[in-house]
Amino acid sequence: MMRLAKLTSALLVAAMASPVPLDIGADNALALSADGAKPVSQIIERAGATYISVHFSSMNLPDGASITITSLDGSKKVSYSGKHDDLFTTTIDADRVVLTYSAPSYEKASSGSIFVVDKFISGTGGSKNLLESICGTDNSKPSQCYAESEKTKFETSKAVARLLINGRSLCTGWLIGSEGHMMTNWHCIQDATKAKNVQVEFAAKCATCDDANNTVQRGCKGEIVATDVEFIVSDQKNDFALVKLNLKEGANLKQYGYLKVRPSGPILNEEIYIPQHPKGNPQHMALVDDDGAPGKITDLSSGSCYNEIPENDYVGHQLDTQGGSSGSPMLSTKDNAVVALHNCGGCNNGGIKMDRIVDFLKSKNIPLPKDATATATSDAPTYPPTTQSPTTQPPVPANTISFCSISNRVLSEYYRGLYQDTPKGNKNEQFVYDQASGTLAVQSNGECLDAYAADAGFKLHT
Repeated sequence: MMRLAKLTSALLVAAMASPVPLDIGADNALALSADGAKPVSQIIERAGATYISVHFSSMNLPDGASITITSLDGSKKVSYSGKHDDLFTTTIDADRVVLTYSAPSYEKASSGSIFVVDKFISGTGGSKNLLESICGTDNSKPSQCYAESEKTKFETSKAVARLLINGRSLCTGWLIGSEGHMMTNWHCIQDATKAKNVQVEFAAKCATCDDANNTVQRGCKGEIVATDVEFIVSDQKNDFALVKLNLKEGANLKQYGYLKVRPSGPILNEEIYIPQHPKGNPQHMALVDDDGAPGKITDLSSGSCYNEIPENDYVGHQLDTQGGSSGSPMLSTKDNAVVALHNCGGCNNGGIKMDRIVDFLKSKNIPLPKDATATATSDAPTYPPTTQSPTTQPPVPANTISFCSISNRVLSEYYRGLYQDTPKGNKNEQFVYDQASGTLAVQSNGECLDAYAADAGFKLHT
């Protein structure tokens, strides 16, 4: 039994994961500075990188001077002037770029360095942190697939953006109200420091439904309307952040519209859909579940995705999401109002009730942005209950084990991922222990679980 106890402990530690943005970049140290006495041209490279973003710890350029980051063929370019601190440059999709400093005249700055680079981010395309989940088969589709068949949903999805934070973390955000405000998750933008480097990209959709780039990370480029945002408020318990876009010169948000929220929140069993950027891919929409039925609010008493928050007042749904979908709006099919904010996975996937967020803002005397509230035109509809599963569960083998966390949530395996969730009584929660070999296998699919020490903790593989 000692082997079982050790493995059980490792599994419990490995499962204690909180929502995080999808990390697709790696830090690379680089010491580069200049005093303004001469031009600068420096190649920055990382073989195999999907993109490069240069980090300036400081920049204070003379009048008329500029720093340009270009791809070697000159087809991609971003330029900066003036004063900046803690700046991640807009990404260049290449594994080699050229940093150039030029000025009308060259004189040594009395203050020392006019810019300091301490590192750059190289895109890895990795997917280290995936708490959002595909529930069964991935039934989400590129948004363009619904351009004709679901015109209202397609138009609504235009207000949803792909976010790249600090040059390496992917999330989803959406325009709330008519004055350029945006909402996403707290675990995407926690504070004003994170808000300083947020690349906000709208219209990141492929031209056709069957475009091969629909499954390419950061594929089908849209319009980057902002590279930093004004931080307003965030809250971990409700896992949301409210910011306002600092628009780039010439950017216009009118073509994207904006979303409105329902202050009363979601209704059990109401139909919903989720426009999102899973894995940072071109925009997708999740409308149906594995049975082809419209997605619904399946639970109004799910547990929080954060182990330190023991409350059970969160939304459950079965629509497909992936890492990078964090911050996506959950919209009612009836009125196209945002009823919840998607934030984590586990099948049920999870979300924050919009009424919780509205109440939090009221408690802080922070008004909702202008035109952010959906006007009720009728009483809330009554939705038919979903078909209940039989109360009699299939017989469970005598040597089956389940694991319960201190917050009274069970561990559940799904598609080689381990999650915490409210008890459902299904085979994903049952682990069969083989005393002879000391192994644990999930009853649902027979996958063996193994834990190994790494990075001062434990990790899992199957």
